[in-house]
Amino acid sequence: MGDFDPKQFVNAPDQDVFESLKKEDLVKLGTFLGLSIKSSWRKRDMQHTLLKHLVEIGKFDSSALSDYEFEGQSDAELKFKQFELKLRLEKEEREKEREHERERQEKEREHEIELEKLKMQREREEREMQERERERELEFQMKKLEVERGEKPGPSGRQDSGFDVTKYIRLVPSFQEKEVDKYFLHFEKIANSLKWPKEFWTMLLQSVLIVKTMG
Repeated sequence: MGDFDPKQFVNAPDQDVFESLKKEDLVKLGTFLGLSIKSSWRKRDMQHTLLKHLVEIGKFDSSALSDYEFEGQSDAELKFKQFELKLRLEKEEREKEREHERERQEKEREHEIELEKLKMQREREEREMQERERERELEFQMKKLEVERGEKPGPSGRQDSGFDVTKYIRLVPSFQEKEVDKYFLHFEKIANSLKWPKEFWTMLLQSVLIVKTMG
């Protein structure tokens, strides 16, 4: 092979010829292209710098650089690229872990909400069942009181006198153990204002005592 002519090479670039160039030929080519290529550089560093410029000026396709992406870089540049790659991979891994943790926490919250709904539903059903039990017990105790008083209950708990005790039980104030005297005065005031027959006052009072005992 004769002396290398950088002008002739640039006019008719050939990648195989480029790969065969010696270090001194690469320095000549760099000088011709106006690049500062030093003979102290590694050959691969020279080739990478020259190829990059030849690609930029359209003498070579960008695919020609594929074999030089890392090899053509200095040790410091290579280490920096490797460090950047490591950081990016670690960041992506942390993002995945955070996403998995968010999904796990979301599933836990949904599970807790579902459990709370089930708990509230059970409590509501228990309250309803207890309320029905109290109503049945109250009805039983009222009928028992009627029998003990020798009275004959009419339909739906209505007495022969026409006064429906069960209709007014809900209007009887809750029994107050700590203020018994005041409670009876309050009851009497309500009973008079609603014109409850006095013969039923005891039964009405006993109804709240039954509820108090059951509660």
